[in-house]
Amino acid sequence: YNNKKDFDRAIADHSQAIKLNPNYAMAFNDRGLAYGAKGESERAVADFDQAAKLNPKSAMVFYNRGLTLKSRGEIDRAIGDFDTAIRLNPGYTAALYARGNAHLIKRDLDRAIPDLDQALQLNPNYSVAFYDRGVAYGLKSDADHAIADFDAAIKLDPTDALAFNSRGLAYRNKGDVAKAVESYDQAIKLNPNQIVAIYARGNAHLTKRAYDKAIADFDQAIKINPKFIEAMNDRGLAYISKGETDRGIQDFDQAVRLDPKFAAAFNNRGEVYLGKRDLDRALVYADNAELVAKIREAQKALEGPADASTH
Repeated sequence: YNNKKDFDRAIADHSQAIKLNPNYAMAFNDRGLAYGAKGESERAVADFDQAAKLNPKSAMVFYNRGLTLKSRGEIDRAIGDFDTAIRLNPGYTAALYARGNAHLIKRDLDRAIPDLDQALQLNPNYSVAFYDRGVAYGLKSDADHAIADFDAAIKLDPTDALAFNSRGLAYRNKGDVAKAVESYDQAIKLNPNQIVAIYARGNAHLTKRAYDKAIADFDQAIKINPKFIEAMNDRGLAYISKGETDRGIQDFDQAVRLDPKFAAAFNNRGEVYLGKRDLDRALVYADNAELVAKIREAQKALEGPADASTH
């Protein structure tokens, strides 16, 4: 029943087994898996607790509890369970990967990478471990190692749209915008609604000054998520760069209507009004000291030198 995802029936059978034998550790473990699959994580953890109490040498029980704790956001407790699972079974590949992933969530990259290294030594075909290690290297600003890992993940799973997208980001960080766009293209081909890749490709086109292509991507991202304020802001920048100032301002207006605390759109709108010499409006929308100083300087330039007779 667990394998068929008929979890209610599975739980009923596990419960009956436990009633017949209250010391049946594996029944507690498997009922915990069923509760976890149903989203009842608190009951799942309680069952894993009992299974661990009955069989404290079962690496699998600690691993399963660790996964459930990780899903609840209790990352430190999860790492403690993965530590125990690995101590009981040093070759437990899945536990090494899970601990590496937990360290990655905490941005503890120097602990994440060795765990992922070890998982890959044990299983060189572990595509998600390559992906996570690529993410870790990317966060360390090591684009070359990140790209190599995303390449390996893609080779093992050519349908992994996220790996293509992440490789695109690594190429972008490396400054190779053309290859970044190629990776984003492949990600979007695999998943036409992958909004992260669509938005990222729009930004890459914006960098290349391919403004019409950038606007088309931002249009698509906003169509998928009409409240995507970052895409609105960047589409505004693309319109401004094309000389379509009014359309750019409309996008900045919409972004700040959706999020009155979105500083970038305020600042961009202020910059536009500064360029239009509408200094009063520019000052209203300025959101940082540097822009305020530029506006004040422009105001003084327009006022001209003071009349000597007034002194």
